[in-house]
Parts: sequence; structure tokens; C-alpha cells
Amino acid sequence: MKRMMIALAAVLVLGGCGIKQAIQRNDDQYMAPGALDGPLSSYYDTYTFKFMDRYRVTHDAPVADGCKYHGVTEVSKNGSYGGSNYNVRDIFEQNGETWQRSTEGRPPFSIDTYFRSIKAMQPLYEVVNGMQKRTGKEEEVEVGLRAICFKDWYRTGHSFVFRIHKWDIDTWRSKWSAYNPRGRWSMHHINGNDWWLLTNDEDALLPAPPGGTGGWFQSWLLPIGDTGYSMSIQLGANQKSLMYPKTHEQMKATLLHMVESVKIEALP
Repeated sequence: MKRMMIALAAVLVLGGCGIKQAIQRNDDQYMAPGALDGPLSSYYDTYTFKFMDRYRVTHDAPVADGCKYHGVTEVSKNGSYGGSNYNVRDIFEQNGETWQRSTEGRPPFSIDTYFRSIKAMQPLYEVVNGMQKRTGKEEEVEVGLRAICFKDWYRTGHSFVFRIHKWDIDTWRSKWSAYNPRGRWSMHHINGNDWWLLTNDEDALLPAPPGGTGGWFQSWLLPIGDTGYSMSIQLGANQKSLMYPKTHEQMKATLLHMVESVKIEALP
């Protein structure tokens, strides 16, 4: 709390309209696990990249900890939303892996763990006399299929997740329907894109997971042209989220903004 008060005091030394912007940025900074609840401001970063040498992809994400692309360059301030415009190095596929191009003369950077399913063996442990010890056995765990952009708010139970996976829409829908059989599918045409939406009713949201955030609420799916890759944008919520109705509505508006921001343009 002391750190938060110091930060708020620091922003007040800014003059003019910068005070309001600084306070909004401070709100965003402290909407993190364990922080006091506050409003989600309208700040967004915009990311643009060439994808598979066939498309140019653009999307927004809330200004927070940043998305986990490799080779991100700020090109300008985003005058519309208060964040920044970022160019991301080209994303391409080679030898069954997903990469980003590096600077001239340097090898590409693998970002395969964000785009594909990758399994690894992990040792199993047991507690002996109050201490963890290896059992000598191993189990297979998923270390791929990570989220490119992720942000959660512990106080309100919300989470935003942005993913790009080497899955077609049928694969996504099959998996999500199995994980979330109570969700309902619908299609929506938004800014030239045909999205699938999996929705769970607010009055049927599940209790908050112990010590966690999120839960099935609104999940959007979009294929990236004919590349075999698709993107998903999800807003997670639970019963605790409904205790903060103003923030909940702001979160839904932010989700819709992210969906509306997506552009997939075929390259000449």
C-alpha cells in the first residue's frame, strides 16, 4: 500500500492533462494479483507483423506487461489509445517449427512453444518425512501451446488470453467443446473477419478457482487466412468477477475492442 501511495504521489507532479493519463496508467499497473481493484483504462498497444510471408497481421492488446513476441520494435506512440505501435519481426515456418526472423547475419529465433504442442518428461516427486524427493518416475507434460499475451486481475478474477496456435478451427472447437460443454457456439462477422464465439452465461459462471483467476466466459476464434494457424482471444471470468459489475463491463468492452482491432491482410 505504501508503494502504491508513493507511485500515486509521483504521478501528481505531472502537469496539465498528463495527470489524468498518468493516473490511468497507474491504475493499469496495480490491477495485478494482490493489488487493490481499480478500473481498466482504455490504453492499448498495437502489434503488427508479417505472418508466413503471406499475410500482415495487426492486433491490439491492453498496455500491461507486454506480449511475448521476440524482436519487438516501438515505431510510434499510439495517439488513439495512449499505448505504442510495435513492429514485430516476421513470423515464419521452417522444418516443422515456427520462428521469428532476427537481425541480418543472426540466426532466427524459435518461438515454437507458443504455436505448437510440445511435450517434455518431468520427474515425479513424493513427500518423505516432510521433504520432497524424486520417485524415480517421470510423467509427460505439455510445455508448448503457451499464450502470446496474458494478463490477469486477482481481485476481480478476470483474465485476458491471446494465443496463436498451429490448429485449424475444427481442432479448436473440438477441444474447447470438450473442456467447456456448457458453452454455446455462434458466428459473428466483424470488420471483415468471420469469428467463432464460445459463450457461457454470466448466471452460470463457475466459482473462482482456489488462488486463481479466470474461467470459461467469452472465447473468440479466427483462422489466419489459409495458413493452418488460428488465433484466439479470451476473457476469463468467474462468480467473483460479477461482484465488480463496473469492472466486468469494462473488461467485456476491452475484449470487444481487441476482437475489432484484428486485421489480416493478404500480402501482394
